[in-house]
Amino acid sequence: MCAIFCRGFRPFSPPYASAPAVAAGPTFPDVPESHWAYSYVERAAENGWVNGTGNGQFAPGGTLTFAEFYTMIVPVFAQEELAAYQAPAGSPWWQSYLYVGGQNLPSETISFDTFYGGGTGRPEHGYELQDSIDKRANEAIPRSDAITIMWRVLEKNGLDEQVPGVEEAQAKIEADLGILPLIVDTSVPVCYAAGLISGDENGNLNLDSSLTRAEGCVMLCNLADYVSGHGGQVSTKPTDPGETTEPTDPGASEGGLGQKLSSGATAAAGVLDSIEKDDAYPTYGSSDVVSNNGYYTGATDAEIGNASLQYAFLDLVNEARAAEGHAPLTWVESDAAEELTLQRCYELVSDFSHNRPKGAFAGEVIASGYTSTQAAFNGWMNSPGHKRTLMSDSYKYLSAARAGGNGSSYWIICLWSDNGVSLVERWSSNNYDYTSAVS
Repeated sequence: MCAIFCRGFRPFSPPYASAPAVAAGPTFPDVPESHWAYSYVERAAENGWVNGTGNGQFAPGGTLTFAEFYTMIVPVFAQEELAAYQAPAGSPWWQSYLYVGGQNLPSETISFDTFYGGGTGRPEHGYELQDSIDKRANEAIPRSDAITIMWRVLEKNGLDEQVPGVEEAQAKIEADLGILPLIVDTSVPVCYAAGLISGDENGNLNLDSSLTRAEGCVMLCNLADYVSGHGGQVSTKPTDPGETTEPTDPGASEGGLGQKLSSGATAAAGVLDSIEKDDAYPTYGSSDVVSNNGYYTGATDAEIGNASLQYAFLDLVNEARAAEGHAPLTWVESDAAEELTLQRCYELVSDFSHNRPKGAFAGEVIASGYTSTQAAFNGWMNSPGHKRTLMSDSYKYLSAARAGGNGSSYWIICLWSDNGVSLVERWSSNNYDYTSAVS
């Protein structure tokens, strides 16, 4: 029995943009234009600063954790430090963001942990930074901690002492709310005077309250405006944790994986033999870190089983597109896109479905039960929906793979836009899983 499915795809989070923009309509159905934070959420999504929670939703009232807030902040305000940090193998998805954030933009809680160890004594009895972030990662972040992190950003850019009206702001806050706790008696007045925070309708700052996803977008956008408007540094290019500023020696990874041709393309000799990579279809890495499959993607555990590339589909698709008057596609020139195609095909063996819990990056047509590329292609072309996907002018690139064995073969063609390629390269170092983070 043979089966085929297809799915079109438009990435819900474009890559970082050099200037903020608001989409013509809501990116997320649960954040309509009437929502109080609509413009902030749209801008954050447009700039690639946040993603949704799955199924097209954003969950604006959802609570942010320490890990999630640092995932929003660190790539924007500590990009160089993030690029230089190498997370230990097997680390959780948030390791790079929280560790770099804790080192360079520590919140009040993390500062307290590392100094006192939760109140156990002097500095020598405090937590190591890793202990603190392990403890706090999945805790809801209080507004006071988020405010302290914003103040650290100002401090990092040399702007904290340039904010006018800090003494007046402190006097007003204390007149309304009483004396501030020592640990926030600097950060809160500075951020208040800078216009980064304000009280509710009753003037309350609600420092102990948790931070929602919508509120996090407002804080992030306001902070980016203030820092960039005063000559500070705001990143407009995404940085994947695990990338390094200096290239590593190709072929230096375990097992001899990772080699490059003189052109800079990833060499077929340096990836797993089972992939059957052909140097006539070159791909290029987005990271200096070699993956477990030999690609320059930074992935540490991208499982591909026995999946292999299937270049024959490119000619088959382009012949059909030419007959229909459509421009030809080219084989995608991205290590990450090629590795994701192999991983995606292997996933079909255990779950033959377009529903990918880790998130989608490309349009795709899938099939099972066929014994050859030609047979699988004929099956797709005999289905109006699959043919429409393969003929679509929304895509520029193609990649394809096969997994399984005789009698149980699984086939996939991935169709790529530039945005899809940017997105898959951004999340390659997280093993192609963008649903566990807010960045």
